Amino acid sequence: MANALMEDFNTVMALVKQQHETFEYMDLTRYNTLREELEEPLIRLSESMTAFVDYGFQRVDTIRADAEAQTNLFNMIKAAAVLFAMLMTVVIYFGLRRTVIAPLRGAIQRLDAIAEADLTNPVPEAGKNEIGRLFGAMGTMQQNLTNIVGRVREGSNEIHHGTREIASGNADLFTYGAAGGIDSADRGQHGRDDRDGKTERR
Repeated sequence: MANALMEDFNTVMALVKQQHETFEYMDLTRYNTLREELEEPLIRLSESMTAFVDYGFQRVDTIRADAEAQTNLFNMIKAAAVLFAMLMTVVIYFGLRRTVIAPLRGAIQRLDAIAEADLTNPVPEAGKNEIGRLFGAMGTMQQNLTNIVGRVREGSNEIHHGTREIASGNADLFTYGAAGGIDSADRGQHGRDDRDGKTERR
């Protein structure tokens, strides 16, 4: 279409140039002939220009429609990306809640129970990740505390038993010492009586 427009334009310009030359030489007959010959190329040029302009407007409309379609496509892609991001956020949240938040809450509750001297509930296993290692360390700590408490109780029982034995031994010694004192007093009294009797006989 552009080639046809340029061809028609060149044809018209060539006839106009010839017409201008005949006008300079005052050749009116040739001038009028060229003017008649120029009518058809001018009509073709006008049609070519109209077709080219219509084609240009059609291209503009097509480009605008394509741009609108691309804009709509980008909007759909953006909306899909936002929805996907929201969905992934929800999935990640629930995943973290299940794998991190809930075990950490359980760890806090278990540590609170340990702080209150409750060593009866076993620490559950939580896998081999960092949370699992945390629970494993808590289980080891609880077992060590249980062993320490058991040894302290055993030592306390032994101390109590030893204290009772010492108290019983002291009581026996006191009883034995009191009995020995009474015997000594009796022997002393008998000795004095014997000495007094011998003195009276003399």
